Amino acid sequence: MSRAMMAALVAVAACAGPKAKLSADLIERLPTEGRVAIYDRENDVTIAKNRRDEAKGSIERIEEELVQLSERLKRAEARLAKMGFGGRSSQLRSMVDARKGYLEAQLKVAEAQLEGTELEVSASQARLEQAKQRQLVRFGLAPETDLGAFDAEAERLDKRSREAERKEADVRAQAQKVFVNWKLAEDAYVTATGDHDAMVWVD
Repeated sequence: MSRAMMAALVAVAACAGPKAKLSADLIERLPTEGRVAIYDRENDVTIAKNRRDEAKGSIERIEEELVQLSERLKRAEARLAKMGFGGRSSQLRSMVDARKGYLEAQLKVAEAQLEGTELEVSASQARLEQAKQRQLVRFGLAPETDLGAFDAEAERLDKRSREAERKEADVRAQAQKVFVNWKLAEDAYVTATGDHDAMVWVD
């Protein structure tokens, strides 16, 4: 599933939840305790959106690194050839391939993080609506029975958010193995060539 499709599905799921009919004007007239409860939930939404933006930024950065990696390899090979070390190209390519694998693994982590943060945004928005509805019930502006739908939606999205966190943790564990492979490839290159400065050209 593409990132755009995943984000769209999460957005649809978020919009499908119940909305509290609590206007900004009415919020301002609530007692301090009620306003604080709502403002805290609004802050949670802002934090979740910031985390989502960070995940998007990580994806863009890693994708750009992958694009640039082949160009850095060409420059490194040209430099090696100019210095008379063209025979090191095959070892260098092996190391760069390992670096590419690591970046691709990191991209999967960032994509899993984005999926999780999209759900985190939805869950925090559901908790915000839940907090608003509780204030309506508290002041007799809505029946207590209406809370059930808000509670169920918040619980559903919290569960999905936790599942996404576990998925991200699994992807990170796999990425760590790829990181080790990359470092082993670096060590193998240095052992084979004695060149400790190769990463100056590919990093």
